[in-house]
This record gives sequence, C-alpha cells and structure tokens, in this order.
Amino acid sequence: MKNIRNFTEIYDNAYSVYKEKQLVEDNIIAKNNAKILTAEKSIIRAKDRKYKIPFPHWTKLIIENIAKEMLQYFPDRFVYEIYGPFGLGAHTSIWINHPEWDLRDDEKKQLPHYFFEFSPDLSKESNSTLSRINRNINNNEFAQGTIGELNGFNHPIINIPNETSVKNLILMFYPNLKL
Repeated sequence: MKNIRNFTEIYDNAYSVYKEKQLVEDNIIAKNNAKILTAEKSIIRAKDRKYKIPFPHWTKLIIENIAKEMLQYFPDRFVYEIYGPFGLGAHTSIWINHPEWDLRDDEKKQLPHYFFEFSPDLSKESNSTLSRINRNINNNEFAQGTIGELNGFNHPIINIPNETSVKNLILMFYPNLKL
C-alpha cells in the first residue's frame, strides 16, 4: 500500500531533475550571453572602424587627377582649381589659370584661363563616367528661376567616353587650342 511519502518522493525526484535541467539551460544561456556580449563589443568596434574608412570622393580621385594631367598640356606656370560639386547635377569644374589670374582685376582677366565643367555618371553600367555641359546651347526646357534652370538642366549634357584621352578632353572644350 502506498502512502503520501511515495508521492512526495516522486515529486522530489521530478523536482530535482527539473532543477538540474534548468541549471543546464542556465549555463547555456550564460555562455550564449557571454558570446552575445563579446559579439556586441565586436560589432561596436567594427562600426567604429567602418565609420573611419575614408569615402572615395569622385572629385578627388577622378576630377583632381584629370586636372593634374591637364597641366601637362599647359605652360609650367599654370595651376588648377577645382570647384564643386554644386547643385542637383553635382556639376564640378576645373579652372586652369595663370597663377596671377584674379577675377577681381580686369587687367589680369586678360591672362589665359580655361574652364572645364563636368557632371558625373558613376553608375557601373555606363561607359561614360563624366559628362560635359554644353553652355553654348540653351534648350529652355525649364523656366527661368526654376530648380531645373538654376541647376543648369537647360544645357545639353554630352557623355565623355571613358577611353577619351586627357588631351582629347581638353580639345573637346577648346577645339582650336594648339597642344
């Protein structure tokens, strides 16, 4: 015949097994929490490193190198200046100037200077990284004072094939220039 102790022993055994299983799971949780903590610290360090990676600015890597290469086709005393990008079209320009050239002085305006304006096309599908803006043509597509007009979208954009040499690039803008 069974007494109450038989039932309490069954409960006590089941409770002991329960506590052992909980301890095993607690240990797994503790180990995984330690892994999570390590992973979270690793993520924070990776994010810090990620934000310190310098962004490859197209004006620095493309436009500035083109400007440096252009100087080979002008006398030694010429310098370049890069402006932009500006506006929705990210228009950027290279000015090749005589070092004494200054916009505020009419006499110095007579010194030679050259202006090259570009718009980027950095899509991988394009065979043209740069386009030039033809300021000689105004298609009046955008009314005066609109964002489109202010951003130069009334002027045709002409793709420049990536295979174009810097010398030919200069000649696109200044066809009569003797290089």
